Amino acid sequence: MERKQNLAEIKRRLEKRRTNSEIVRFLEFKGIEKSLASEIYDACDDHTIIQLNGAIAKRIISRSGFTFTPGKSKRIALVGPTGVGKTTTLLKLASRYQKEGKTVALLTLDDVKGGALEQIQQYSKKWNIPLCSTVESAGPVDLLLIDTGGCNYYLPDRIDQLGERLAAIDEIEIHLTLSATTKEVDLYGAIYQFSALNPASLIFTKLDETLAPGVLVNICAKMAIPISYIAFGYPLPGELQPADPEEIAHKILVDLNHENYHFIRQLSI
Repeated sequence: MERKQNLAEIKRRLEKRRTNSEIVRFLEFKGIEKSLASEIYDACDDHTIIQLNGAIAKRIISRSGFTFTPGKSKRIALVGPTGVGKTTTLLKLASRYQKEGKTVALLTLDDVKGGALEQIQQYSKKWNIPLCSTVESAGPVDLLLIDTGGCNYYLPDRIDQLGERLAAIDEIEIHLTLSATTKEVDLYGAIYQFSALNPASLIFTKLDETLAPGVLVNICAKMAIPISYIAFGYPLPGELQPADPEEIAHKILVDLNHENYHFIRQLSI
């Protein structure tokens, strides 16, 4: 009898170990670092989606003091590396605030006359949002949204030059825009280099273009800067949501699992 009980206990422990391994590996594949994935697993009793969702949200909140309070500034500038979707995100913000009944104007500091400028011009006309040539010409609007050119953040002079231009604008609030598809080491590099501009928050784009959005959990665990918005979807206006820990956790676990997720996951293991 005792032998059967011992065998049953061994079997139970092996099953628990196997389950632990599967869940932790799943969280790792979703982009969450192994140590954090193990913490999340250990914080749950029955490891349901609801419990895992809550455990991830708590890690986001407890480690970073996850709170972003929009300032009273009427001038918001988006900065960030090239190709992360700053202009698209700026237009998503413009659409959101316009739908809330606020008067909005746009300004671009991007000196490169390319696709970004054409995109702003197109939607400025389509949505009847003024595109200004200077800060002063924006007039008495509720919000002036300022686009900037992408910077190679490993060339500090570019960031310094951008900082000088932004410093000339009074009462400006700066948001660092990053893509969730970027390698994690480069995300940390960008946050470190752009910290010279004292950004108020991070905005993460392209969450629908990665199978590993859990990188946001890692960022919150290590960096003392909150996330203000998450953006995904194209064409415009797409989706842009105020960052909420519960919502981010849900997207990591459920919403952003594409149909071919399990097949791709097997290839990567």
